[in-house]
Amino acid sequence: DFTVIDPQKNWEITADELLYKHKFSAFTGLSGTGAPVMTIVRGQVVMEDGRLRDGCTGQLVRRCREE
Repeated sequence: DFTVIDPQKNWEITADELLYKHKFSAFTGLSGTGAPVMTIVRGQVVMEDGRLRDGCTGQLVRRCREE
């Protein structure tokens, strides 16, 4: 599994991109350079250009409780 990064890609956090129920965030308006452009899991592209691909599967991994 790995993520491909574009070190030159500029980005800004906007309210439209937030996945919150409430579209207000202290992070809105922050910007930077360098962003992920593709994520590959078990040989399959699961994210490309900021969009998740349909049909991706995964499994929730829960933290083990130490006894």
